[in-house]
Amino acid sequence: IIMEFLAGNRIRGLSSEKDTVLISVTDLKSYWKFNETSGDIINQATSVGSTVSLGTGADLQVTGATHGATGIFGSGTAMTFDGTNDYCKAGTSVSQFNFLHKVNSTWSICFWAKGRILPVNDSGIFVTGRVATDNDIGHKTTFQNNANIRNVQANGSTAIFDKTTTNSYMPDTNFHFYACRFDYTTFEITRDGGTTNSQTGSRSNAGTASNAMQAAFIGAWGTGSGFFDGEICELSIWDRVLTDAEVTSLYNSGSGASISSPINAVDGSIFYETDTNKSYVL
Repeated sequence: IIMEFLAGNRIRGLSSEKDTVLISVTDLKSYWKFNETSGDIINQATSVGSTVSLGTGADLQVTGATHGATGIFGSGTAMTFDGTNDYCKAGTSVSQFNFLHKVNSTWSICFWAKGRILPVNDSGIFVTGRVATDNDIGHKTTFQNNANIRNVQANGSTAIFDKTTTNSYMPDTNFHFYACRFDYTTFEITRDGGTTNSQTGSRSNAGTASNAMQAAFIGAWGTGSGFFDGEICELSIWDRVLTDAEVTSLYNSGSGASISSPINAVDGSIFYETDTNKSYVL
């Protein structure tokens, strides 16, 4: 007779909590839920357990954008940008986000967004440095005026990476989940947890540790251009490439999943909602 024994914790909770077990907060730098009713948007990476969070230095200062929109988790969980002069500014130092464009950079940027209209020019989702020319230093993830998503990184003398997806993502009246992942040779966009909307491309490994040309902005390129028209919520930035399983868990079949403090689970733990509904977690 062969018997198998599992050594681990017995954890009881909801299925939505089980999904968060699959999302490690390792290397989580910033996490903005956009569920504040007024004032700054708080970087909640520390509060969910990240040990490398940029902390309150990456809280977002809001200019023009409106709190309290209906987000993926309901009313009051998203921020509205009007496409004219709204933006959020992050960080107290332009050096805080250097990990996005340094040599051998690896990162992930995930967010839920609803773009109402096509932008006239690139509209900023997350931008450090304007990156309008190769002479800029920084990172840019934007929606294009052809409805695609573009990622650019520049080191002050050349665009070390400039890739635009071939898929159209705007306009749309529904929220969609976007996972942007980069391992310093390949950039991938995944929408709504699938693979058919992914796009990859290589980059020359010529990053720089120099500071970006400006601080980080969400919803614009900066104070005067590249404004986004729509809603954004649940935006997270990681100093690593998320796994496919983590992306799937964050998408959560379209219902979304908040990033939360890790449950004390080890290999062999059993997560269950009821005694008849059990599933193993790694």
